[in-house]
Amino acid sequence: MSASPEASSSSVTGDGISVRGRPFSWRFTTPLFIGSALNPGNSSLIATALLPIAHGVGVPVGQTAALVTALYLASAIAQPTAGKAAEVFGPRRVFLAGIVLVAVGGVAGGCAQDLITLLIGRVPIGLGTSCACPTAMLLIRRRARAAGLDRPPGAVRDHPPRPHPVEEEGLFPALAHIA
Repeated sequence: MSASPEASSSSVTGDGISVRGRPFSWRFTTPLFIGSALNPGNSSLIATALLPIAHGVGVPVGQTAALVTALYLASAIAQPTAGKAAEVFGPRRVFLAGIVLVAVGGVAGGCAQDLITLLIGRVPIGLGTSCACPTAMLLIRRRARAAGLDRPPGAVRDHPPRPHPVEEEGLFPALAHIA
């Protein structure tokens, strides 16, 4: 039985959280969307800041590429690990631990005077931002189940919007639509 996301029933999630009224209100979804956007947003910001960072710490620009590498290596390890940790310890705990790691890495990076300290600050940022996406997916799935839904409503499930035809079908079928 699939209930409406506007249902006013009350139920309890696996984490012991009561779901009343609108289970996917802005108070629930906003932190999840923002948290999930931290990793790509951080990567975009650092890519445009590599030259000023190199000048600021007095190293060649090529060495600052290690800042991007440190974040991606930490993310590649942490994201699947965070997903499993969320299943074991609970997604809220892992999500909040990730936010704390991001704050610690941000403070370390903000106080850095050299490239090594910046690199050390980037690792917790990579670890922390990697916690957001798998925990958000688990929180949304559990919230939908607790609200009596077969799956999350489209506004949550399809955010960001559905992929472009090139991403869904491949390049050549997408080009066939043009002809």
